[in-house]
Amino acid sequence: MHAPEQTKPLNTPVDAVICDPPYNSGGRTNTERRAQGARDKYVSGDVQHALPDFDGDTRDQRGYTYWLALVLAETYRLARPGASSLIFTDRAQLPATSDALQAAGWTWRGTIPGTSRSVAP
Repeated sequence: MHAPEQTKPLNTPVDAVICDPPYNSGGRTNTERRAQGARDKYVSGDVQHALPDFDGDTRDQRGYTYWLALVLAETYRLARPGASSLIFTDRAQLPATSDALQAAGWTWRGTIPGTSRSVAP
C-alpha cells in the first residue's frame, strides 16, 4: 500500500493480516537512510534474478509510525471479528510498530521473536 491511488480498494473480509512492511531502518538521518536503495538493503548481492527497487523505505520513525497506522487501519477495517494481525518488524522499529498497530485499532498481544540469518534471496 505505497500508493493508494494505484491499488484497488479491498472490501472482502479477511480472517488474518500478515504483512512485512519496509522497516525504514538503516540510518539515523535522512541522508543515511537514502544512501542505500531498498533492494540493496533487503536482497543479497549474489542473487541471480532481478527484483525491483521500491519507494517508501526512507521515512523517519514518526513518518513510518503514521504511515503504518494508516495501512493497518485499513486492514483492521477489513478484518472479521477475532481476526489476527501479524506484522514483521525489526528491533529498531518495534516500539513504533506497536504504536501503529494499536493506533489502527488492533489489540497488542505481544511479540514472537525470530531471527533472519540473511537477507532475501
